[in-house]
Amino acid sequence: MRQKRIALLLDIKSDYEHGIARGVIRYSKEVGSWKLFGRGFTLGDFLDINQWDGDGVIAIIHGRAEAEALLAKGLPTVDRGRGVRWIMAFPG
Repeated sequence: MRQKRIALLLDIKSDYEHGIARGVIRYSKEVGSWKLFGRGFTLGDFLDINQWDGDGVIAIIHGRAEAEALLAKGLPTVDRGRGVRWIMAFPG
């Protein structure tokens, strides 16, 4: 089975986002079928969503431009934002 390439777009400086990252990393180790990309020493390099060719995204979306860029990719996307509601339908 091919590993799924998942972008983890979080700012792990906050306790909330760091906790999400820890949980996702723990889950990916348990299932063994995810390769995570993002910013941080435990993740594969991730540079730009516009060049991302992975299988999915877990993010905290901070603005409309970021939401639209993710939507344009057509990838399954999970927004773990706190209180920000986007009236957009993400695929998947």
